[in-house]
Amino acid sequence: PYITVDHEHNFFELGLVHSGPCDWVLDNRRRVRVAPGESILIAPNQIHREQGRQRNTVRLSWIGFACGADQA
Repeated sequence: PYITVDHEHNFFELGLVHSGPCDWVLDNRRRVRVAPGESILIAPNQIHREQGRQRNTVRLSWIGFACGADQA
Protein backbone atom coordinates (compact mmCIF):
# COMPACT_ATOMS: atom_id res chain seq x y z
CA PRO A 1 0.00 0.00 0.00
CA TYR A 2 0.90 3.67 -0.38
CA ILE A 3 0.94 5.44 3.01
CA THR A 4 2.56 8.70 4.09
CA VAL A 5 3.31 9.61 7.69
CA ASP A 6 1.23 12.16 9.59
CA HIS A 7 2.42 15.64 8.70
CA GLU A 8 1.27 19.25 8.44
CA HIS A 9 2.16 22.43 6.53
CA ASN A 10 1.85 26.13 7.28
CA PHE A 11 0.05 26.65 3.95
CA PHE A 12 -3.04 25.36 2.16
CA GLU A 13 -2.52 22.15 0.21
CA LEU A 14 -4.69 21.10 -2.70
CA GLY A 15 -4.43 17.35 -3.32
CA LEU A 16 -5.45 16.09 -6.76
CA VAL A 17 -6.08 12.40 -7.46
CA HIS A 18 -5.26 11.29 -11.01
CA SER A 19 -5.69 7.57 -10.35
CA GLY A 20 -6.50 5.72 -7.22
CA PRO A 21 -8.66 6.14 -5.19
CA CYS A 22 -6.79 7.56 -2.21
CA ASP A 23 -7.87 8.23 1.36
CA TRP A 24 -6.81 11.26 3.35
CA VAL A 25 -6.81 10.79 7.11
CA LEU A 26 -7.37 14.12 8.87
CA ASP A 27 -6.35 14.71 12.50
CA ASN A 28 -5.81 10.95 12.84
CA ARG A 29 -9.55 10.25 12.99
CA ARG A 30 -11.52 11.43 9.93
CA ARG A 31 -11.07 9.50 6.68
CA VAL A 32 -12.00 11.11 3.37
CA ARG A 33 -12.06 8.99 0.19
CA VAL A 34 -11.00 10.97 -2.88
CA ALA A 35 -11.67 9.38 -6.27
CA PRO A 36 -9.80 9.96 -9.53
CA GLY A 37 -10.72 13.38 -10.95
CA GLU A 38 -11.54 14.75 -7.47
CA SER A 39 -9.51 16.96 -5.15
CA ILE A 40 -9.24 17.81 -1.46
CA LEU A 41 -8.24 21.08 0.20
CA ILE A 42 -6.22 20.75 3.39
CA ALA A 43 -6.13 23.76 5.74
CA PRO A 44 -2.85 25.10 7.14
CA ASN A 45 -1.57 23.21 10.20
CA GLN A 46 -4.05 20.36 9.76
CA ILE A 47 -2.40 17.03 10.52
CA HIS A 48 -3.00 14.60 7.66
CA ARG A 49 -1.69 11.63 5.72
CA GLU A 50 -2.49 9.93 2.43
CA GLN A 51 -3.30 6.24 2.10
CA GLY A 52 -3.74 4.27 -1.11
CA ARG A 53 -4.53 0.58 -1.34
CA GLN A 54 -1.94 -0.17 -4.02
CA ARG A 55 1.19 1.94 -4.43
CA ASN A 56 1.47 1.47 -8.20
CA THR A 57 -2.11 2.54 -8.90
CA VAL A 58 -2.17 5.82 -6.92
CA ARG A 59 -1.14 8.97 -8.81
CA LEU A 60 -1.36 12.28 -6.95
CA SER A 61 -0.37 15.92 -7.42
CA TRP A 62 -0.17 18.61 -4.77
CA ILE A 63 -0.37 22.38 -4.98
CA GLY A 64 0.62 24.41 -1.94
CA PHE A 65 -0.37 28.05 -1.52
CA ALA A 66 -0.81 30.73 1.13
CA CYS A 67 -3.55 33.35 1.38
CA GLY A 68 -3.36 36.70 3.09
CA ALA A 69 -0.66 39.30 3.60
CA ASP A 70 0.67 37.64 6.76
CA GLN A 71 1.48 34.43 4.86
CA ALA A 72 3.15 35.93 1.81
